[in-house]
Amino acid sequence: MRFLMCDRILKLEIGKRVVGLKNITLSEDYFTDHFPIYPIMPGALILEASAQVCEILIHRTVKEQNGKDMRGVLATINKAKFRRFIRPGDQLIIEGNLDSMRGDIAKVSVEVKVKDKIVATMSLIFALIETELLADPITARWRDTTRDFLDNESHIEKMRGSRDK
Repeated sequence: MRFLMCDRILKLEIGKRVVGLKNITLSEDYFTDHFPIYPIMPGALILEASAQVCEILIHRTVKEQNGKDMRGVLATINKAKFRRFIRPGDQLIIEGNLDSMRGDIAKVSVEVKVKDKIVATMSLIFALIETELLADPITARWRDTTRDFLDNESHIEKMRGSRDK
């Protein structure tokens, strides 16, 4: 995937919440055009980063509760508000809270923060789709990448340790 918008999952509580991290660097492709003199992260990519982090929560929750291998596909964006610019050097902390999951729909509330200040909020609704229906090379790469996020506990512990100092 060209826009993998999550560097690390910091916390995952199955059925409840997820916290992901995205470091914003000047080397991101989109800063070339958005905007060269005053680079800011586009709102659409803030939404995408939030959706990617929340999809990990949804996938793991469905797998744990039902034993099914399903993916959340973003279906609706509600109440998206962008409160501050996100610039190179910022570190996004994306927190998604699972509000409800019924049938093949999941709803997640999201707060995006930089240095403990809220920069964006939104409510995302996902449609749940069986992974076999999404069987293609791109999805396989995404699945492998999310597995790396969640299986690499040492990264999570390092992050926790650096925050406590």
